[in-house]
Amino acid sequence: MDKVINFFNNFLESSFFYFPQMNFYTLECVVWTFMISWLISRFEPLQWFIKIFPNNKLRFLIETLTTCIKCVSLYMGLIISGNIFLPAFSSFIAMIYDKTIGQWETKIKFK
Repeated sequence: MDKVINFFNNFLESSFFYFPQMNFYTLECVVWTFMISWLISRFEPLQWFIKIFPNNKLRFLIETLTTCIKCVSLYMGLIISGNIFLPAFSSFIAMIYDKTIGQWETKIKFK
């Protein structure tokens, strides 16, 4: 069994998709970044609060920045981590979410 595990580890280290900086802290930060960006972009009371702004240009700018989950996860990842790896990974997860589950959210209205 140890030979199989060693072979698998050696294969992963030599493959193209090996990230030596990927550890549990990085994955935890990606999950937190995604969850915060989901809360900002999908939380209705926050969106209602943004619509209160009287200035149309300011309101349009804030709505543009806070309604796209991919953009918000990129910005939040840059704020949380400071490097480009974590925001790119978080934005990739947000893109997958937006293309799959996000379409279900728009089609299903819970009332």
